[in-house]
Amino acid sequence: MGVYPVRYRLPSAYCTEIGRIVTRFALLESKIRTLAYVLMQISPKQGRVAVRLGRIEDAMTAVQDLIHLSPIQVPEDVNIAGLKVPLKELESWRDRLAHGVWVKHENSTVPVLQVTSGTYQDHETNSKIKARINPAAFEIGLIQLKQIAAKIEKGTKAIEGLAHAIDVEFSRWRRAEFQKQLRAQIAQSRRYKTKKGPRRPHESSQV
Repeated sequence: MGVYPVRYRLPSAYCTEIGRIVTRFALLESKIRTLAYVLMQISPKQGRVAVRLGRIEDAMTAVQDLIHLSPIQVPEDVNIAGLKVPLKELESWRDRLAHGVWVKHENSTVPVLQVTSGTYQDHETNSKIKARINPAAFEIGLIQLKQIAAKIEKGTKAIEGLAHAIDVEFSRWRRAEFQKQLRAQIAQSRRYKTKKGPRRPHESSQV
């Protein structure tokens, strides 16, 4: 395994796209947290103090479970399970770009990202290799960075769509609960009047 010099300066276009990826993913995580708070019917302040959702896969599993426990029914076309794998992959890219080290590689014309966490597969032996022992190297072009940023934005819109569907269902549920309580109050009032009986006429004082 060779030792490659660190690249201290990246092209400005790379810095722009990496910044987009990190900030857009932070927004995506914020949207998922807010979604969980809505399902738990707590305020964002309470949620930030009391709730720890963890990694993106765990957070999406929590959202699934909270929907199952809630009184609402999410439309069938909303595929929460289908979001887990692509969002987890985007989280991995965010982590690599945020914590990896850029190096200069003699056989590459573009910047190379060196990652020392997780595992990767050896294409020759098909065995898993620990990046902590043998660092992984990713040759990353500018187009790939733009694609990652675009996918994160697409994932954020998917979460926003889910949040909108949940808001609609909660509004519908609240209206139904209000109508139910109103009907119960009216029925109780009628039972009270029936039990009390008809009002007696006032007796006349005239003879």
